[in-house]
Amino acid sequence: MIQKLLLVLSVIGLSLSARAIVVETTPGTLCNRVDDMSVTSLTLTGGMDARDFRFIADSLQQLTSIDLSGVTISAYGNPRAPLFMSQADYSANSIPAMAFFDMHLSHVVLPDGLKTVGVAAFAGCDQLQTITLPATIDTVGAYAFSGTGLTTITLPDSVVYVGQGAFSNCQLLTQATVPSGLVGDEVFKADSLLTEVTIGSEVTSLGRGVFNGCTALASVVLPQKSSLVRIGDEAFIRSGIVAINFEGLGTLTQFGDWAFAQSSLSQITLPANVNTLGKGLFFYAPELTLVNLPEGVAEIPAYMLAGTQGVALDSLPDGVTTIGDYAFYNNAQASTFFLPASVGYLGSYAMAGMTGLDYVTSLATVVPALGDSVWAGVNQPAVKLEVATNEVADDYDAAEQWKEFHVLRRYLLGDANGDGNVDVMDITTLIDAIMGNNPDPFVFYSADVKQDNEINVMDITGLIDIIMNGGESIVLRSRLHNVPTTDDCVKVDPFSVKPGGEAVVTARLENTQAYTAMQFEMQLPDGLQVVDESFAIGDRAQGHSLITHSIEGTNTLRVIIYSSQNDAIAEMGDNLFTFRVRATEQLAADASMLTSNALFVTTSKEKYLGGEARTPVSNPTGVNDVTTGSDKVYAQSGTLVVESSEGGNAQLVATNGMFTELQVVPGRNEYAVSSGIYIVRLNGKSYKVIVK
Repeated sequence: MIQKLLLVLSVIGLSLSARAIVVETTPGTLCNRVDDMSVTSLTLTGGMDARDFRFIADSLQQLTSIDLSGVTISAYGNPRAPLFMSQADYSANSIPAMAFFDMHLSHVVLPDGLKTVGVAAFAGCDQLQTITLPATIDTVGAYAFSGTGLTTITLPDSVVYVGQGAFSNCQLLTQATVPSGLVGDEVFKADSLLTEVTIGSEVTSLGRGVFNGCTALASVVLPQKSSLVRIGDEAFIRSGIVAINFEGLGTLTQFGDWAFAQSSLSQITLPANVNTLGKGLFFYAPELTLVNLPEGVAEIPAYMLAGTQGVALDSLPDGVTTIGDYAFYNNAQASTFFLPASVGYLGSYAMAGMTGLDYVTSLATVVPALGDSVWAGVNQPAVKLEVATNEVADDYDAAEQWKEFHVLRRYLLGDANGDGNVDVMDITTLIDAIMGNNPDPFVFYSADVKQDNEINVMDITGLIDIIMNGGESIVLRSRLHNVPTTDDCVKVDPFSVKPGGEAVVTARLENTQAYTAMQFEMQLPDGLQVVDESFAIGDRAQGHSLITHSIEGTNTLRVIIYSSQNDAIAEMGDNLFTFRVRATEQLAADASMLTSNALFVTTSKEKYLGGEARTPVSNPTGVNDVTTGSDKVYAQSGTLVVESSEGGNAQLVATNGMFTELQVVPGRNEYAVSSGIYIVRLNGKSYKVIVK
């Protein structure tokens, strides 16, 4: 019995011994030197080439350990018999593409003299946790270690290029050191545990999406002296980076599109020599509170700070000429904003949703041109606009969108007659005004010394004090008197309308006190038009007149309701007025109508600035699935439009079953398609849209 047991153990020992072997080979002969295909540990000496790597990939699938430290890798070529990925020629000192793809390797020793790790050479080796790259290596191919179990990686100084996705999806990787070379696209993409990266002084470029989705990344160590020139598109998009300081990087001049979009970034310092900032650079980075803009920046690109909400950015540097579309969209906590004299254009919705604004300064002596709805959602009449001179103030007061602000002018306090001096003549002029003698000239805002929007004996006392004490002061005042506010508003009932169809819209007055007259604005969404002469007074406003005016260049109506007898609007009744609208294909599924800039007059002749109200407009033939995100799919002028919060692919399916893959970038995408009904699959949601 004991003899049988010893025999069994001997056999097991021989079997285990056979699975760990040392082989001396010459190039192309490994297949003749290995008899046991179940070997788990292989040490090679001598020479080998691509044919031997092919044999390992095909036949030694149980390998967990391979030691190539004693091997010299020779060149090989055979155009008639490609070995890996249709490749026929293989360089010396190079591990071929996909040589160990998806194997169960946990231990690898590479040979001295190795120059290149080929494309996807170790991709999918999820058991491989450590590897040492020799000091001779200069190229790490695309996806070379993608999906491996590496926990740390240090690239030697000899590396001049790291390919796309080389270390992407390494779910256990926590630290990486990249001392030199070009860092390609998506090198560390979606490495879920990567917390620290050290960038060396010789790195010249970080590629597109290099840290895309590295949610644990908290620290990027930068050298004091650097060769870094460019941060690529989407480099840190959706990453966990919290703070980064590029201040000492004198060579860094460019930041790519969406580089820090949707990241956890809270503060960043840009170097002084930066001259190019990418579109959507900090798009919806909700924690961002502190960012500097270098003097060399001439354009604030589209979407750059959209959705950041709390950024402390009171002023733009001199030299900025253009502010792109949606550049500061929904930056709701900013209270002040400064535009230098160089600004000549503000893009569509550039400052829409900046609801915290209360003071804007513009030094431009030529009123900057504007895109559509630059301050949509901002209560502009409550925001003071300070400009360079009184003369240019008149230009701002006459310019569309600008004129909605509380435009300020400079007045010499006490200079009632406007002659540039404060003296006894101003006292006589002020007395004439109080007595009703209508002096000419008379400057009300200079004469209103007490700045209470009234002219009375208190202003005479204040004027005497100025003259007697020899003081003069310039004050900023608005031509509009200060008006108290109320939450009362005009609100439109929600309604539904199909493209090509019409709907009756009902407006109601929500009020807490009695009014005799009012004015307000209704901003209609794109794709919705008012049917001419369709307004009708409702039962609450019987006996009142209603006047509407379309504001040129916008889809906004100004409405006035008043009574020639100054009668109060009834407290009882259903609606204030009704009107009809007609929809076009441009009407988006999540469209809404805004009533704002309301001014109410009470029965006791007091004025109040009213609140605003937004009403959803349902388009039953547009998007069927509306998410809480910013994705949109709709038709516009015969074109399919996809607005996406992130890049990637969308799937387009026609009713005849035809399937098309769409390439999508963050932001607006347009596609020319035939008329018809389509289903679009975008970011995990399905949308139905009709293109005519």
